[in-house]
Amino acid sequence: MSARIGWLLAAFALGAAALAAEPVELRALFPNEADVHVDAPGLVRIELPPHVLAACRPDLSNVRLFDPAGAEVPFLLDAPRQGTVRERETIAVAPLQISREEVPRKGRANLRRETYELPGPGKRPRFGTWVLVLEPAARAFVAQVTIRPVPEKNGEVARGSIFRLTSPRSLEKLRVPADLRDAGHLQVVIEHEQPGWLTPSLRYESAASVDVGARATIPLEIRSVRHDEGETVVELARPRGVVPEALRIATSTGTFDRPVTVEDVGTGRAPARVAEGNVFRLAPGTGVEELELALRPALGDRLRLVIEDGDSPSLSDLAVAAVYARPALVAALSSGGAAPAAVLRFGGERARVPRYDLAGLRPQPGREVYGQRAEALIRLYDGATVGIARLGPVRANRAYDPSPALAFAMRPGASLQGGAWEMRRPLHVERAPEGLTRVRLGPDDLAHLAPDLADLRVTDEAGRQWPYLLERDAGSTQVACEVAPARSKGGATTYRLTPAALPVLVDGLRLDPQASFFDRPFRLRAETAEGKSVALAEGRLARPAGDPSPLLLDLPRTRVISLELQVEDGDDAPLVFRAISVRAPTPDLFLVAPSGAYWLLLGAPDARPPRYELERVRDVVLALEADTRAPGAMEKNPDHRAATRLLRGKGGQKTLLWAAIVAAVVVLALLTFRLVRS
Repeated sequence: MSARIGWLLAAFALGAAALAAEPVELRALFPNEADVHVDAPGLVRIELPPHVLAACRPDLSNVRLFDPAGAEVPFLLDAPRQGTVRERETIAVAPLQISREEVPRKGRANLRRETYELPGPGKRPRFGTWVLVLEPAARAFVAQVTIRPVPEKNGEVARGSIFRLTSPRSLEKLRVPADLRDAGHLQVVIEHEQPGWLTPSLRYESAASVDVGARATIPLEIRSVRHDEGETVVELARPRGVVPEALRIATSTGTFDRPVTVEDVGTGRAPARVAEGNVFRLAPGTGVEELELALRPALGDRLRLVIEDGDSPSLSDLAVAAVYARPALVAALSSGGAAPAAVLRFGGERARVPRYDLAGLRPQPGREVYGQRAEALIRLYDGATVGIARLGPVRANRAYDPSPALAFAMRPGASLQGGAWEMRRPLHVERAPEGLTRVRLGPDDLAHLAPDLADLRVTDEAGRQWPYLLERDAGSTQVACEVAPARSKGGATTYRLTPAALPVLVDGLRLDPQASFFDRPFRLRAETAEGKSVALAEGRLARPAGDPSPLLLDLPRTRVISLELQVEDGDDAPLVFRAISVRAPTPDLFLVAPSGAYWLLLGAPDARPPRYELERVRDVVLALEADTRAPGAMEKNPDHRAATRLLRGKGGQKTLLWAAIVAAVVVLALLTFRLVRS
């Protein structure tokens, strides 16, 4: 991108001689840099070490990658907060032989041993290795599982524990990993002290998942420990640049179950709770324990761990570590060898999160993906496909420019006669260190604007325009609909929906019915802002039993003033909706202006789209961190005059044409009258 930016900046500099300074390049926003070395070109993973993270924001918005020629290199930011299953293969298995025995033990509960001989999977798994899943029907149990080959050749294949607990909270573990690719038959031995027999259902399972080996652990410095009224309060130092996703507790105490809370603590602000839960251990050596506590993002320099001991002694030999997903950049580099293949630039507070199309490949926690996309995701973690890059020493970026990045463009444009605009909203820019302010436009704004937003302007108190850029697909919001009384006829019910802001650009419909189960055909039509009736969607409205979530319908983008939903009920009662809303896209306006008072002007249908030179450096502007501001309440523009509107734009041309025709007719009439008299 940088080559294109360079050309744009050159053209901008030649065509905008009135500007006092050259635009700042993207690479000049970052104070630090380091060379990236790889053995060969191709896909590589660049892991970011703690000393780099310490100079970056938690969201890594101030990190960019450039090739040796200075062009920006898109990358995938890989920092998953948990492993994610991508694809699954299952084989149900029936035992060939079952035996059970009960072993009496003095002073202890009898040991029950269940032995199952199973056929092997019979084939290699599609991904990874086979896992044996044992699922007893018992509500609660703890058991040890040993897997051996039959006939026994190399001893155990695997050993592990399975359990299902209901107290202190619901937990279960039913899988025993085992390398079963070359196994014929297997002998599975289950030992437990439960009353009765477990008799589990059995299956082999193969799953591809994101490699969570990138998770790293950092011991946390304990600054202080105090014991107060049945609590242990531990103050921990949080390493700068590391956002823990969990705390891991270590202790020599054998059996315990303690409620725990964690607070994010920072200088000059109130503590915020980021975790609550229990840590417990059933007994040493059983593997039945939970010593890790998931955290919401913490940004302070300290963490406060509060352990409720009650009347029990404090945990012995307490140590705490932070678990975090070690961030990495995955990028395609075109060179390799002794010379640097790329330059990593980072740090500062001036850039916002880049939006590369590679972000679509980022693992999403809890989402299963199949087919070729699953294969692509898995290859991102395959060492044979993705190489490992080496990061050189960090140095100062000589191209870094600490002056405001948009100083070159922070000057007013042409004056504007604001009387043609019907509405306005006040806007106060108070803090814009780079000269950039972000304003989210809502449905109420869009209702007063032309569909192409051509009649949007920003002016100061002197009536001078200030340049801006628009990001039309920046976000969306829900607009509530007023629902008229339903009309039922011939087994169908019609609902007329009127959004709260009119007209409104919609691209989705959200329905929240009261019924817990239904499956009915529907049709949706809309009355557009131009007065036309158009079909938007048809199909079936369906809610599976037990699913309370609202229904979401994607729609083609249409500017509407009302909607009509028709549902075929048959002999069932009409649906009753708790709420209905439309999804409205909301653009962002990026204003380049110094601190001060401004006006957003809206509603001049004949206005032409503005033409600002700022558009030529869009990539640089939108890479900057913007200060977000909300405009004030909408009000009538006191300078608005109907006569001014008649003389502007296409309407003004028509007005002048008719005025000329009328004047010509009057002149001809006067001349004719004079000729007749003479």
